Amino acid sequence: MDDTKFLRRFESLIEAPAGSLTGEDNLAGLPGWDSLAVLAFIAMMDQEWGLVVRAVDIERCRTVGDLRRLANITRDGA
Repeated sequence: MDDTKFLRRFESLIEAPAGSLTGEDNLAGLPGWDSLAVLAFIAMMDQEWGLVVRAVDIERCRTVGDLRRLANITRDGA
């Protein structure tokens, strides 16, 4: 999964300005990252990339980059 594409799509999901995220951003500090965004992220992974991501795994993520890595792990079946 392309990092830039993931970041731009995630920015859109949480309604952050385009180009504002780097991947090292702390999820807890993002105003748009809330319980509804978690559900939207799960739906995005399923609908756009065909990936099943569990809420418990998202809960362990601390940064936007962690979410991207989770998506890659899920895609690779690890």
